[in-house]
Amino acid sequence: MPTEELPVLDLVPLMDQLDGPVGEPVREGIERAMPFFDLGMGAWLEVPEASGGGWMWVLDIHLPGAFGVKPHFTNFALPEGAEVLVYDPQIPDNLPSPYRGNGPKGLGDFWGWTCWSDRSRVEVYYPPSVGAQRFDLSFAIDKVAHIYRSPVTGNIGYFNTREFPCHLDRTCYSNWWQVGDSVGRMQFPTTPGFIGNCSGAMLNQTGDLAPFFLTARHCMQDISSRLDNLEVYWFYQSSTCNGAPPSIGSVPRSVGSSYVLTTPVNDMSLVMIDGTVPRNLWWSGTAFIDHVPEDWNIVGIHHPAGTHKRISFGNIWDEFDSCGATNMSQGAEIDWDAGIIEPGSSGSPMFLLDGRVVGVLSCNELPHGCGQDSSYYGRWGSYVSDYPNVMNASAWDDSSENNDS
Repeated sequence: MPTEELPVLDLVPLMDQLDGPVGEPVREGIERAMPFFDLGMGAWLEVPEASGGGWMWVLDIHLPGAFGVKPHFTNFALPEGAEVLVYDPQIPDNLPSPYRGNGPKGLGDFWGWTCWSDRSRVEVYYPPSVGAQRFDLSFAIDKVAHIYRSPVTGNIGYFNTREFPCHLDRTCYSNWWQVGDSVGRMQFPTTPGFIGNCSGAMLNQTGDLAPFFLTARHCMQDISSRLDNLEVYWFYQSSTCNGAPPSIGSVPRSVGSSYVLTTPVNDMSLVMIDGTVPRNLWWSGTAFIDHVPEDWNIVGIHHPAGTHKRISFGNIWDEFDSCGATNMSQGAEIDWDAGIIEPGSSGSPMFLLDGRVVGVLSCNELPHGCGQDSSYYGRWGSYVSDYPNVMNASAWDDSSENNDS
């Protein structure tokens, strides 16, 4: 297979940038230029007539030492009938939808499917009807994302392979299986030149199960490139208590989202998932109260540092609190009894014991580790009516939903 291999990435000179600043999403990947792209990098294969005929252009992109590879397309303008497929050759049975025309949002510029190995395969198919146009440069791959943070341990590179021993595996708590299935692991481009991750959850509404997804405002920041290129990974969780998680590249994922509502004072952002969502997801209920009283017990379910799903148990220590790092002024401080929070958990829901959502994680007490005591969640606050109002407006679903599973 023709392969374009980039040099080994030396992470040591970049160590002070790889986590990202406080108040921003934790980083897990970095953009790398792919200069001088042309079709000569790949190979042309003739498709047998029995399979429809036409021609296929194929290229592998190899990033030695990467945990994942994500190509970026620009000047994307395929002729009618042509399509591009990006996938991990090690997991050929978990495929995204092909890209056609000017790409997913019709903008001609987008990030492709994340392949969770050190190799990404790009296939471009031209049917016989447009075969004469196959040598026209109807797209370019101008850069790739090099995923340097392990989705298994949450650590950078292969140097540190152990997680904090105080994490609690969500699968060990069967009464939180169903509710926990509403929580997804997010990945999206950040600024400048990095890939970040956060957590979020599906929310239910009165009416049909429109794919409303709640996360932290400081994750999405209403930036179109983050919304358009969002990937949400579902069921990245162990199947047995303290068992090994599945390969992240094998789990279902949804791609793309659209803005619905953002409220900076409580660091909340509601989006609608554009891509297909699994039928067996859970949509969490909500308790629309402006604050949760002190000493009430709460639960957090999240993906710390982008690893598999965990759970934390605590109580409201201060029902009215804030976080300067994320400019969140309508929040609550949580005192943890068991389990901890890490970067990457940001945006994850705060649940009451009955499974209803009352807030999202905004920031954590420093330093991170097993001695961590407190975290800060945005609460519905003065927007306690705005979110149900927009969610109950069925027109959002009817005019925007493009994601029937």
